[in-house]
Amino acid sequence: DPQSPSQLVNDLLAHFTQRAYTPLPRKVSPDNPRIVLSGQVQPSIFLAGFLTVLAAIGLLCLGLVLALLLPIGNWGLGLGLLAPLAGIFYWRRSSRVEQIILDLVPDQPAVKVTGHRDELIALRRSLNYKEG
Repeated sequence: DPQSPSQLVNDLLAHFTQRAYTPLPRKVSPDNPRIVLSGQVQPSIFLAGFLTVLAAIGLLCLGLVLALLLPIGNWGLGLGLLAPLAGIFYWRRSSRVEQIILDLVPDQPAVKVTGHRDELIALRRSLNYKEG
């Protein structure tokens, strides 16, 4: 039971609008059957924490090596205090603008969706459309 192309596009637009994407101003016509949506991708709290832990482990290991090689006592282990900088750096730099492109397939009730892998996975989970 195929849906009409307009209903399919409306469903996709509703999904991506709910995920904070907004359509870029552009007139859709038969000679230009493309809709472009733009949205801000937010950083992951889990990934920021994970990077901080990895940086702490690496810096503590480096501090241990420096403490063993140089006559600085245990001050080399203080490098571990720099670990939160990794999470802060990730948090500030990872926010970016992503685009989703909806290409209407002429003479078929189908839409080709191009975008970030995570967004396509979320789309596949929320809507029951067949890939093809």
